[in-house]
Amino acid sequence: MLITQSITFFLNFLICNESKSKSTVISYQTDLNQFNEFLRQRFRLTKVEQITYQHILDFKRCLTNEKTLMATTVNRKIDCLKKYFDTLEKLNKIEENPIKFVRGVKFDRTAHCEEYLTTEELAQVLDYTETLQGANGRRDRLLIKTIAYLGIRRGDCLNLNWSNIDFVNETIHFVSEKPCQSQTQVLHPQLLEELKSYYNFILPTDLDTPIFLSNEKKRLSKTAFTRIFTELNKNCGVNKRFNITSKTFRHTLLTILINEQGVDLLTAQRIAGHRDRRSIEYYVDTTRNQRRRAITGFMANYKPKFA
Repeated sequence: MLITQSITFFLNFLICNESKSKSTVISYQTDLNQFNEFLRQRFRLTKVEQITYQHILDFKRCLTNEKTLMATTVNRKIDCLKKYFDTLEKLNKIEENPIKFVRGVKFDRTAHCEEYLTTEELAQVLDYTETLQGANGRRDRLLIKTIAYLGIRRGDCLNLNWSNIDFVNETIHFVSEKPCQSQTQVLHPQLLEELKSYYNFILPTDLDTPIFLSNEKKRLSKTAFTRIFTELNKNCGVNKRFNITSKTFRHTLLTILINEQGVDLLTAQRIAGHRDRRSIEYYVDTTRNQRRRAITGFMANYKPKFA
C-alpha cells in the first residue's frame, strides 16, 4: 500500500470508527504528512511496507535535532506514528509494526508548569482588561476573564455558546475537545457578572449563538484569539520571560489553587478536566521549604502532657 493511501485510510478510520474531532484529525494528518515527506526525500520510500524501525529512529533523531521543537512536540509526533502503525497492524494492513520498540524522548515534565503568573501579576492582567473599551473591547475582556477564571483551553473557549451558560445555577457546561468529556464548572462571581453584563449588551436572539463573535458575526477565529493575546502581552505591563497565553492562565489557576489555597488534588483535577491524576501532580510545589512547612505544621498545636 502506498504511504499516501495508508494515511488516507488511517484518517478515515479515525473519523468513522473513533469519532475523532476535526482538529484532532488535522493534527494527525499534519504529522503524518511530515513523516511521509521525510521518507520520500531522505530514502525515496513510497510504500508503507518499506518502512523499518531504523527509518523511524532517523525521523525521531531529525526531530530531536531541530532546536525549535520542544520535547513534548517530538513525543506528540511519535505518539501519532504509534497510533498510525498500531491501527494499520490491527486492521491487517501491515505484517510487521516498525514502531513497536521506539520510545519517546525524555524531558522534564514539570518544566511547562513553570510558566505561570503570581497572584499580583494575574491581578495586574485583570486590571488591564478593565481598560478595554467598545464592543470588541468588552468581548476581549470577557474572553480573557473566561480563560483566567476557568482555566479552559483556547478551543473550548472559542466553542462556547450562550447555551453553555446556566445563569440560574451559576454554572458553565461544555464538552472539552482534548479529553472529549463533559465538564460542568461553577462560575466565579466576577466572571458571572461579566457574562451577565455582556449578555445584556449584545442580547443574543438564539442561545446557540457563539459567545465570542467576530465583526462579521461569525465564531471568533484562532487568529483573532492570538491577536487578542498579542495585545495583552504588549499592553498589560507584566514582563515575563515567556508570552502570556491561554496555557499560562491554566497553569496559573492550578498553581494558585493547589499551592496557595491548598485545594486538594481531586478537586483541582476536576476543575482542570484531567483524566489522569498524574497530570495535575506536576503543578504541586514540592520545594524543600514547602516540605519543611508541611512537616513542622503536623500536630503543631500538640503539647506533651508530661513535658
